[in-house]
Order: sequence, then structure tokens, then C-alpha cells
Amino acid sequence: MTINGEIYEVENNGLLRSQSNRILYKQEISEVSGTPILAPQIEIIPEADNYPLGKYGRTLMKYMEENYNDRFWELTLEGTLMKKLHEREEQLSEMKLSFMEQIERTNPRPITDEILVTARHMEWIAQQAEEMVREELYQPI
Repeated sequence: MTINGEIYEVENNGLLRSQSNRILYKQEISEVSGTPILAPQIEIIPEADNYPLGKYGRTLMKYMEENYNDRFWELTLEGTLMKKLHEREEQLSEMKLSFMEQIERTNPRPITDEILVTARHMEWIAQQAEEMVREELYQPI
């Protein structure tokens, strides 16, 4: 189906999804003259939610789809999944920066002219912060 020049496909679960993964509508059971029917419910997702997810958002989305499938589809059909994933990703990114600052306060950069020593130290700090964030990552939204 083509709408405004964009091609959409109907999925088995009733979603109408574009090639760019944008959900246009879902089907819900409605009653017309006392008879239940499947009727499309228009649901335009704001463009702000369509920007790509980062590493944490993609990981959390995959984790939820595999381990919390009902919640994943509930948020998808509500149209709030991407918004919640972006919010959680932002929280985790801020958390990582905060952890990096804490680690650097307790383990300051070495005072040296060797760039590789400083780079290795900063990489170590980033890895430590990443491990701390990973513990928080696998919490369903």
C-alpha cells in the first residue's frame, strides 16, 4: 500500500509499517451497530521518535523483544516504545558520563607526555563505566 509516496506493509499483528519502520496505524476491535469489527485506528508517530537509537537503545529494544515480548508489543502498539527507549538511552548515557567522572576523581589521569599512556587510562575508565552501566541496562521499561 502506498500513502503519500511511502510504501507500507500490513503485518500479521495488524500494524501498518513503512520501510523506514514507521507505524501508521493499528487495527482494533470496534463495535458498529453492536457488531464487533476490526477497524483501523490512525496513529501518527511524532518524527522526534524516529531518529535512530544508539547502542543502549538498540540493546534494550532487543532485550525487551526477546525477554519481555508482551510489554514490548504493548509499548509498540501504544506508540510509546521509541520515546521510552530514547529516554532510557539518554539516562544511561548520562549515567556513564557520571560514572566516568567518579572513576577519574579516584583514579586521576597520569601526568605524562606519552599520549598512549593517557589514552589507555581513559579507555580503562570508559570500560569501567560501561560495565557499571551494563548492570542498569537490562531493566525493562
